[in-house]
Amino acid sequence: ISFKGIMPGETFVYKFKLQQSGTYWYHSHSGFQEMTGMYGALIIEPRENDIISANNEHVIQLSDWTDDDPMALFRKLKVQSDVFNFNQPTVPEFFDDVSSSSISNALQRRKMWNQMRMNPTDLADLSASAMTFLMNGSTPMANWRGLFKVGEKLRLRFINGSSNSFFDVRIPELKLTVVQADGQNVEPVTVDEFRFGPGETYDVIVEPKNDAYTIFA
Repeated sequence: ISFKGIMPGETFVYKFKLQQSGTYWYHSHSGFQEMTGMYGALIIEPRENDIISANNEHVIQLSDWTDDDPMALFRKLKVQSDVFNFNQPTVPEFFDDVSSSSISNALQRRKMWNQMRMNPTDLADLSASAMTFLMNGSTPMANWRGLFKVGEKLRLRFINGSSNSFFDVRIPELKLTVVQADGQNVEPVTVDEFRFGPGETYDVIVEPKNDAYTIFA
């Protein structure tokens, strides 16, 4: 699957045998292009009737975007891996740890992070200081209308199309019944919230009782 790439103005037709159905996605593996929008959903319908029944469905693809040159961000990370982790441990925090526990515990905590060559804010290489987080290509200031209808059984195909980010997904006042993970049907489980990482997909069933909800990620 590796080749010289698709040059500007060219096209390339991918051919492969389908052996499964479900929610998938595609993205570029070249030059961090997925961070600038080279991705999309791949929904493969089952040959027979789908055992997951719903009145309607929507794809919700989450991603992260940078207005900077992704290669420039990468160069900064290669020079200093925690350059975007701004909330570093400080001396006042050390004395707070001493007063709340003991000096040995405070020193042990610092030793632990030093041995791992990490800091407590090292959750991700890039954060909101360098990224904007998108839902179907729209920023958090955007809005959708007509997504939810009272009494309609709705299938939401969530795709984490980000380069770097984990998302915690929830719809306040609405239960999420997970019916598929990474394109594979699963025994349904109902949750208030789920977490997924880059490349993962979750299909959920929701049954709205109102005509307006907020999707948080």
